[in-house]
Parts: sequence; structure tokens; C-alpha cells
Amino acid sequence: MSDDFPLKSTASVFTSISKLNFHDAALLGLLSDHAVMKVNGVQEKKEAVNFLSIILMSCAHLRWFPPNLEKTIQSHFEEFPNHLNPHHLCFAICNMSKLHSFSESEKEVVRNMVAKLEEKGIEKSHPVVWLNLALALGWNDCSVDWVLSSVLKQDFVDNIQKNFPAMVSVLRQLDYEASFAFPNFQGPRLDLGGQKPERTNTKQDSLVTDVIDITHVLDKQMDESVQTRIMTSQGHEIDALVLVGNDKRVVPFSSSGSNFHKVAIKVLKFQDMIQPGVVPTSENRMWVRHMQSLGYKLVVIPYNEWKSLPGNNSKMMYLEKKITESIS
Repeated sequence: MSDDFPLKSTASVFTSISKLNFHDAALLGLLSDHAVMKVNGVQEKKEAVNFLSIILMSCAHLRWFPPNLEKTIQSHFEEFPNHLNPHHLCFAICNMSKLHSFSESEKEVVRNMVAKLEEKGIEKSHPVVWLNLALALGWNDCSVDWVLSSVLKQDFVDNIQKNFPAMVSVLRQLDYEASFAFPNFQGPRLDLGGQKPERTNTKQDSLVTDVIDITHVLDKQMDESVQTRIMTSQGHEIDALVLVGNDKRVVPFSSSGSNFHKVAIKVLKFQDMIQPGVVPTSENRMWVRHMQSLGYKLVVIPYNEWKSLPGNNSKMMYLEKKITESIS
């Protein structure tokens, strides 16, 4: 790649590759090396920060972050609030969190950034962005408790449920995690029953039909004991989530106590080719590793097995057996 190739164009190529979901290690490595070289030669910090934030977003989408590029972005991270608007700064923090790229020293920097964002009232001007930021931070040692608490205030919850219904599953995930993080946590009034996915565009993707089938079976049989279509802070989707006691019985999420197992259920997609609507096998392995790192018990269902089961009763028996096996 020519040394004259500008940083702006490099960022544009990163964006295009990200939109195409094109994983080519050689090309990405070449672009990263060039981006690092060009950033180090930029005199204007605002220009460097703007293009680095664009590249960061692409890396988060691709879940690909080479050490040299990570180090360069980390070295400029404290400058982000000085040159990015609050909306873009939220996305930058989310992307860094998604890539597990906060060092211990940077966590305090993040807390200060988020405090300033709250002062600017972004939770009112951009509620969905604020909600995504809370989910990205998560209930962990990088969390800002008062930020996460703010998205669980009743007025904020009511606004989301009324105006942004697609984001209700995120609220439910945060409410659920908070109940584990804080004893006697009293969350907002949320519909904690299964969220019914709309039956749209299912004729073009049989796998979507099967996922909806599973969530509908669970919703009907377990009611308030299942949450469906949940997204983790790193962007991994759980098709269904249940809470299981030591007696191997599924219990409602409103149950008190701490000796419960979180069981994540997912239909695995085994195709290796990257096609629209199809996730490669490597993504499945990444999902399993990610869920295990979060302490979840797993139920992974080959979709051909699910399709072979006749009727809801046999499907429910199959699910109950798999859930029991997951905690044995």
C-alpha cells in the first residue's frame, strides 16, 4: 500500500469491509499497519481521533483488533471527548467495551467520560444510545452503577417501552443482570414474560422460523420463566434464557435467592460459508466461549434435530431434557 494513501481513505476501506462482513486477515493487517503509520504522522489530533473512531467501529463489528492498532487507539482514547460529539463518544465507548479493550487505568477515564455524558443529558436526547452504552458497560468492574441505574428508572423505562419497543429486550437483560449483582434489587415495572417475535420474513429463512418456534414453545409453556432474543454486551444473541434451580426445575425470574443457574439456549447454525443470514461455524464457537466466560450453562440445539421433533409436547420434553443435562 502506498504511503500516500490518506488516513481518510483507509477509514473508508475499513467501513466498506465491515459492511460486507469480509474477514481477510492479510488485508485487514495491511490496512491496520497503514492506519497506525498515518495516525502517527497526523499533526491535527481532531483528524486522528475522528478517523480512529470510524476504524474502531469497523473493528468492533468484525470483532478483530490487532495489537498495534489497539495500542494506537488506546493512546488517543483520552482525547476522544475533546473531539467527538456525545453521540459518537457513546459509540466509541461501546465499541471499546465490545472489544474488551479497557485497561485498568482506562476504566477511571471511562467513568469520567460517562459522568460528563450524563451531565449533558444524553439519556434524554438519545435514550437508545444511552441504553446501549449501559448494556456495553454491563454489571462488571467497569460499570458505572449510577448510569446503569438511570436506565432502570421508571420514567426512562416507560419512555423506552412506549417509543422504542425493539429495545425492551435490552432493558430486560439489564434488569436481570442487576437482580444478580445487587441483593434485594427492586427494578422497574417490566414485562418479564417472553417477548413474542413478530413473524416477518420467515419464509425466506427456515432457521428464523425454528428460532421463533423455540421461543414460542418456551413462552407458552413457561410464561414468566423465560426471556427470549437477548443480546449480550459483546453483541452475541441468546435465543432463549431460563433460570434453573438446583432441583433442576425452571423457576420464574422473579424468584428470590442466589443458587440459580443461568441457562442460555441457542439454535446452532453449522454452515461454514458466509451467506446473507447465515453465521459461520467459527461464530458458533465464539458464542460458546463467550457464554461460558459469563458463567452461563449452555443448551445448543442443532436445528435439524429440532425440525425432526413432532408437536409442542415432544419439543418441550426435548428442551427440558437438554436444560437438565446442562446443569448436571
